[in-house]
Amino acid sequence: MAAILIGMKNIIAILPAKPGQGSALETVLREQVQLTAREPGAMVYDLLRDDAQPDTVVVYERYRDAVAKDAHLATPYLAETLKRCAPLLGGAPVLQHLTTAACIRHEHTVVEGRAAEVVVLPIGPVSLVYARTERGVLACGAINPAALERFGVAAARVRPTTGSSITSLSDLLAGEVREANPAALALGIEPGMSGREAFAKL
Repeated sequence: MAAILIGMKNIIAILPAKPGQGSALETVLREQVQLTAREPGAMVYDLLRDDAQPDTVVVYERYRDAVAKDAHLATPYLAETLKRCAPLLGGAPVLQHLTTAACIRHEHTVVEGRAAEVVVLPIGPVSLVYARTERGVLACGAINPAALERFGVAAARVRPTTGSSITSLSDLLAGEVREANPAALALGIEPGMSGREAFAKL
């Protein structure tokens, strides 16, 4: 996740397939998702199907900045993907180029080999950040582990080791555990360990 979400560059691409070719178009674009995932500046690359028009495929893309977006658009594999898509399209793709003004970052992903829900919620100049597994929560300082203990949730909060606040998942993992509630302590999470070490125990 990017440390700064505001100002990131986005593309929404609407691709109308020929009748009956929506699934074939999706198959080609699924490969593009995997290729784009390797780009360090690519933050989101969602492949969506229109519920009302099953032969329409929508791609939502988010890049760290204009440089990352331009680098993606110049990749040879994107050119190859577009070439493969051409015979499947029933019309010209519609593209929107957008700049992020505000957002909630919420995704289900794999972190350090573990399934996790990750949230980044900008609140003024800072962000509320947490990663949740089936066993508990690793969070920024805005989360109160003692309050979550009342609901039986193992929780630890992390202080940044660089910068003035936790702004991303990377910051959480690189940070240092400041506080852990009794449920988190029972999992072996202790103040002073790294966020990455704590997450491994959740």
